[in-house]
Amino acid sequence: MTQRQVDHDMPLPRCQAGHLARHIHDCRQATAGGGHFIECRCGATKKCPDFDTALQEWKRMHRVRTPRPPAGPAENVVLFALFGTGGKAR
Repeated sequence: MTQRQVDHDMPLPRCQAGHLARHIHDCRQATAGGGHFIECRCGATKKCPDFDTALQEWKRMHRVRTPRPPAGPAENVVLFALFGTGGKAR
């Protein structure tokens, strides 16, 4: 058999309908139609040369957003003391 399911430590993101996704690796050469793709009950990505590209397409297809890390405080901001509070400027 040329296709095998690849298990990951972290589960793949579900599709918009809530179906479980699975990563399939077609072991044939790329010229023969091989590659990586992700599928669920309602859809699948096209075959990609690597898993990261297939996952990126899966997230784009199902509008899965990756959370961004919170922005740290800006260090180029000058803070002024408020009048009447007795504070000093930093």
